[in-house]
Amino acid sequence: MQGSSGNRSAFLRNAGIVIFVLAFTAFALKAIVHPVRLARYTPIVITHGLLMLGWLALFVGQARLITNGDTQRHTSIGKMSWLLPLLIVCTSILISYSLFLEFRVSTVFIGNMYMLAAFTGFYLVAIRSIRAKDVESHKRYMLFATLSLLLPAFGRFSEVFFGNKEVSLLMFLVFVIALPLIFDRSTGRRFHKATIIGIAASIAWVALMIATIASPVGPMLMERVG
Repeated sequence: MQGSSGNRSAFLRNAGIVIFVLAFTAFALKAIVHPVRLARYTPIVITHGLLMLGWLALFVGQARLITNGDTQRHTSIGKMSWLLPLLIVCTSILISYSLFLEFRVSTVFIGNMYMLAAFTGFYLVAIRSIRAKDVESHKRYMLFATLSLLLPAFGRFSEVFFGNKEVSLLMFLVFVIALPLIFDRSTGRRFHKATIIGIAASIAWVALMIATIASPVGPMLMERVG
């Protein structure tokens, strides 16, 4: 059991490294290909970027601690890190609303709000799972919380390589579905209940996001807010 748990945590550590590199590369490429965007890197945007990278680094570090059997330190860091997701959500809302007020385009704001709702939901369920001593569900929901933050990164990739953001949704969903399934299959077991719930929830929030953006409801709400 100990070895199997360590292998699963090693997978999450390696997956976390891939996610970190993917996110960093996406935004670096966007800055290189479209350097005019650098002017938008205000202090709050830079702070938000560092917070996001901090979360991705935390995910890797926490998985590494479990891989090494350092459960006590993993737990201590986890209890102290609640401020990080809160700051990520707050800075995301401020930046998204600022962009809406500047460009009067509701798409990005609506998309980011759904993404933040998914991140927050998965994070809270992960905390609830660990309090219920359900370690395996905790690992998977933390993975889904982290994956939900990758939507902007895939948006940057699709802008650079395809010239639009539409492809990003397909790329994002494929990644969000494939990685947890590969994680489960790497254990040689059947797909975990949390994996099925996480995939269903991810498809649902992306579908709702698209429906809101495509309908007149979202823009109407934003006009009232703005």
